[in-house]
Amino acid sequence: MTEKFNRTILLVCSMLMIFLSAGAARAADVVKVGTVASTGEFILNVAQGKGYFEEEGIEPAYTFFDSAAKAIAPLGTGQIDVAGGAVSAGLFNAIERDIAIRIIADRTSVAPGFGFHGIVVRKDLAGTEVKSIADLKGRKIAIVARGSSTESILNEAMKSAGLAYKDVEVVYLPFPQQAAALASKAVDAVIATEPYLTPMLNQNLGVLLASTDKYYPNAQIGELMFSENFASTRRDVGVRFAKAYIRAIRDFRSAFGPEGRLDGPGSDEIVALIMKYSGTKDEKLLRSIKLPAVNIDGRVNSESIQKDWQFFKDQGLIKGGVTPDKIIDNSFVEEALKELGPAQKNPG
Repeated sequence: MTEKFNRTILLVCSMLMIFLSAGAARAADVVKVGTVASTGEFILNVAQGKGYFEEEGIEPAYTFFDSAAKAIAPLGTGQIDVAGGAVSAGLFNAIERDIAIRIIADRTSVAPGFGFHGIVVRKDLAGTEVKSIADLKGRKIAIVARGSSTESILNEAMKSAGLAYKDVEVVYLPFPQQAAALASKAVDAVIATEPYLTPMLNQNLGVLLASTDKYYPNAQIGELMFSENFASTRRDVGVRFAKAYIRAIRDFRSAFGPEGRLDGPGSDEIVALIMKYSGTKDEKLLRSIKLPAVNIDGRVNSESIQKDWQFFKDQGLIKGGVTPDKIIDNSFVEEALKELGPAQKNPG
């Protein structure tokens, strides 16, 4: 009786251990992700929809912010683990104030041939008074914000024409307000980005004078960032997140047609996933706009970030001693690539 009882107890314990082990295997690592309404989030949508996060044992928990800038403080304090952002003077100044983050991967960049970002000149000026970037001298140009990457991009545009940043009058307007400013002739030109650029051109409010890839090729506009707490205490999860992210980048890029739109091989699936997991529900608009290239292996362009930092420093917009090398951490992408391998080619 005792022997039979003992065997029963052992069997029950074994079954319980198997059950608990299976439960532990199924338990995903929750990663708190800050999101905004931008084309840079499409890669996260693809990673979610294709099941790449799930395959890596990750459960993203999303928090929406109405601007990337508002996600920086929660990211730096560890309230969220991952967020997209852009290089700006404000980012460096925030880090100086102990907002601890790391830039770990590309999110939005301007590869040659990808014109999702550029200078739009007012319709009545284009081709007559303004035929080239040099003709912008003395004119009023709107960019999204003071100390933004767009400000450094404008500086590069001026340099490409032998001009200086001070040779134009700069005003600051959020992207959604730029079309109205062109229509009312309040400005002569704007530096616009998708999804605002294509509708602006389709409405005949302006003409694309030059896309950013022509005068600032490979500009690093947006980045994927980890909080310092997440990067330092949950490294394995961070590497797995990077693996899922890079796999999604490759699917995203493979769906591009020759002009950087979602009209290439496999684009139907990618469009469907973006519409399902993002706030973008207009399929016609989604297919018509040009999209950011994003490095196929997820790597950030450190030289571009350094160039932007130097511009901000020269303009007196950065007060502290934080430099790009202190916040760029390529190790997560490089470790992920050891498992994934490099991409065979740049698709799209």
